[in-house]
Amino acid sequence: MEEQHIQVEKATEDFILNIGEQAKMIAKEHDLYASVMIAQAILESDSGRSELSQMPYFNLFGIKGAYEDQSVSFQTIEDNGTGQMYQIEAAFKQYPSYKESFEDYAELLSGENPIFTDTLKSSTESHHQVTLALTGTYATDSAYNQKLDEVIHIYDLTKYDQEGALTPYFGGEFEPYNHVNYDSANSYAAGNCTQYVYNRITQLGGTIGLTMGNGMDWGSAGIVQGYEVSNIPKAGTAVSFQPGIAGADGTYGHVAFVENVGEDGVIEISEMNAVGVGIVSTRTIDSETAAQLVYITPK
Repeated sequence: MEEQHIQVEKATEDFILNIGEQAKMIAKEHDLYASVMIAQAILESDSGRSELSQMPYFNLFGIKGAYEDQSVSFQTIEDNGTGQMYQIEAAFKQYPSYKESFEDYAELLSGENPIFTDTLKSSTESHHQVTLALTGTYATDSAYNQKLDEVIHIYDLTKYDQEGALTPYFGGEFEPYNHVNYDSANSYAAGNCTQYVYNRITQLGGTIGLTMGNGMDWGSAGIVQGYEVSNIPKAGTAVSFQPGIAGADGTYGHVAFVENVGEDGVIEISEMNAVGVGIVSTRTIDSETAAQLVYITPK
């Protein structure tokens, strides 16, 4: 039988860009390889396309059990240890957002469970040792390490094991997002665009209110609350999208953070929940569309 190889897919490349920096940060905090974490998320969630990995389950790593008493049952394929596959129904953890999925995975591998002692970066020489240690322990698939190693290789994931920020914030003046939630009471919906922009502005030392409403409301709310509001793009501002504009939600609109403004009027933004709840992503907005948007300057 001809050996099967993993093919490079743009959807997977986009998925890596969306989760890479968050995986790198959490991996560093828990002494893990970000390359292995990302590769497992790719395999276990089909690059974020599986039903289990999406709303309302947010389980990127196929972890079984219950999270804060929340679980969901799915059919899953298991390996009997000799390469023969069989199907069972199992309970999988259900998370409030991707953030908890990442953190729970990291705590599982870096905790006191003796079967995962060979997964720590400080106690291994390379990610190959970790992928081998996960085979037959984390996953029943007898070829799990080979699949992980191939994903890591073809997508060059070892770069996420190196020091330094990788998420492109367009060379602007702002430091990368730190993934800290300053909205401890969740005045804005967790994992959504509004909470992200609040957190991004707060991280950078600015002030923006906790009662700005949905993404489409930030312009009108800004005027009422005494913020500088205009149609002129400016780096460091919140940018509000009306429903349907540039892919904004048809009911609630959208809000993002302006990382940079080009000389040609093109704006470069960071945002959350454009590609999935809890996922930070970046994109470029053309000058014609940018001129239709509303910009709110933090105090």
